[in-house]
This record gives sequence, C-alpha cells and structure tokens, in this order.
Amino acid sequence: MLIKQTEFIQVDRRRAYDLVKNNLEAIAHYLPSVDRIELIQKETNAKGNELLTNHWFAKVTLPFFLKSIISKDLLSWKDTACWIDDELRVVYELESFYGNDFFEAKGENRFLEDSPGRTKLELQCQVTINADKIPGVPTAIAKKVVPAIEKIVEKMLQPNLSSLGKALNSYIESEKVL
Repeated sequence: MLIKQTEFIQVDRRRAYDLVKNNLEAIAHYLPSVDRIELIQKETNAKGNELLTNHWFAKVTLPFFLKSIISKDLLSWKDTACWIDDELRVVYELESFYGNDFFEAKGENRFLEDSPGRTKLELQCQVTINADKIPGVPTAIAKKVVPAIEKIVEKMLQPNLSSLGKALNSYIESEKVL
C-alpha cells in the first residue's frame, strides 16, 4: 500500500524542516492517532547526516475479533530517519517495535518551497504486511486476516503521515513558532 500526501506549511522550508526534525515529540500531540513519540537514539552517519530513531505509540481501537490476536504492544513502531539537511528531506524506515517485522514501511518527506515563507511538504510511504511474521498467529490464519491487519496498520500510519502538515501548522499556531 502506498501512502502519499502533500501539505502546505505556513513557514519557510528550512524552518518547517528544522521544526519537524527537532520538535517531533511536541508535534506528536497534534497527530490524531499518536499517543506519544520518544526519541531513543541520535547519531551522525559518515556523510554527516543525522540519524534519529524514535519510538511511536499509536492510539488505535482494535476490532473485537483481532483483540485476541493483536497485542497493543504491536501497535507501536520504530522510526529510523536519515535527515539530509542540505536537501531538506528525510528518508525513513518504519518497523514494528515488538512485532517481528510484521510490517515494513519506507518513505521520504521533502520540504519544498511553495512560495516565499510557505512550504510544500511532500510525503510518500510504501507499506508492506508480512503475514508470515505476525507473532503468535499461524501463517494460514494470518494470511486470511491480512486485509483486516492492513486496514489497522493503514489506520495507524496513514493519519499520522497524512496529517503531519496539519499537525505542524497547529503546533506553529499554538506555540507561536515563526
């Protein structure tokens, strides 16, 4: 499943990029399906790009028939992001924190100039469900419930990816960040 979104931010692209990179934990309060985000690792790679690893905790209500299969712990994910400052873009991979890689997601966010003082934020993420890696569920059953699990993962990731721009604008407005 491919998730794509374009949002417009009411600050210049450098400021928008820096805010998301450095204030994601605070911006999380404005994301609809996120309980919280915790920064767990920060390092610099050989090219001088910052690598940030965050632990995201989702707010998702599971359908009754999946509550016995899917633990709430599976509804958190690790976000490993490479921030490429000179291009104002971030390349990232998302993976289940506790779920034995039952889903994989790779994406890129680009901060482009829309007009002076206004940013066009382009987000794109490819998500794959690995039915054979759903913990505690036999593969034959997992394959049958993949469509329902895809909907849950989509419900968990899509609102947060697609509303990052709205959340950033809300953060800027409420914190008077300009």
